[in-house]
Amino acid sequence: MTAAITMQLHVLDVFNAASGAAEGAAADPVERVPMGGALRARIAPETLARRWGIALADAADPAGAAVRVAPAFMVHAEPVRPRLADLATAPTDQAARRPETGAGLYYAHVAVDVPRLVARHGGDALWAARRLKDVATRIAAGAHDTGAGLVMVEAGQAPARSLAEAFHTPTDADLDAAVAALAGLVEQIDATCPAGDARVGLTRSGHALPGMAAMDAAALAAWVEDQVQAHADAWCPVI
Repeated sequence: MTAAITMQLHVLDVFNAASGAAEGAAADPVERVPMGGALRARIAPETLARRWGIALADAADPAGAAVRVAPAFMVHAEPVRPRLADLATAPTDQAARRPETGAGLYYAHVAVDVPRLVARHGGDALWAARRLKDVATRIAAGAHDTGAGLVMVEAGQAPARSLAEAFHTPTDADLDAAVAALAGLVEQIDATCPAGDARVGLTRSGHALPGMAAMDAAALAAWVEDQVQAHADAWCPVI
């Protein structure tokens, strides 16, 4: 394989109302935005980063992040379920029409600039690889524990790109529909601009995406670590 310069993780997971924390955890405010003609919940990158233990760039150096986390958003339309108390006391109030939870299936994208990651660790590819392995372990564990998630990791020289376009039109609220939408977009990308990147992934449900080698959570995290170490000689300082 060509030298691994970029690495990206595509995550389908069940998050709770607002925080990106596991189901049952305390919820923070969640932003809801119109997408594809439907109301969707969106989770901020900072919230996901906290959950996964990812250090984002600070405000003074926004371009310096080696790991970039995109907002996660619900892949299906969010049902509006007014609370009974709101209906009884203020049936015309805006609060009565707001969804209660925002819980559902979300897509998240994490992109890693491997040379910059190594540079941020003083040129120590071994230490950088271990840090990225820890991140992959937490992300994979979340999807594995819910039993309703999927994680695909790509590594190679192609520029990182989100697969969010797969969900421009809302899917059904289940993993089958979400994976089918992702698979369709991946097939289109491979047909029009094949990059030859390596793909591995995991899911408890047996789902897979085109070109994805299935493995368990421990093997996936180890693979991520190996990709950074195996191509340490391709590292060069980032100016």
